[in-house]
Amino acid sequence: MSKNFTQEDLDRIIKYALEEGRKHPNKTIYVHPEVFEEMMKCKFR
Repeated sequence: MSKNFTQEDLDRIIKYALEEGRKHPNKTIYVHPEVFEEMMKCKFR
């Protein structure tokens, strides 16, 4: 099921998560483990 995320995809996901976090401070945002791994890879490249 592995999909290669572009930096753009990840930016969109992160932006969405941040916006949701602002709108709903008590909401937990779940990130798919694969997405999380990709995010980590991009952060520490």
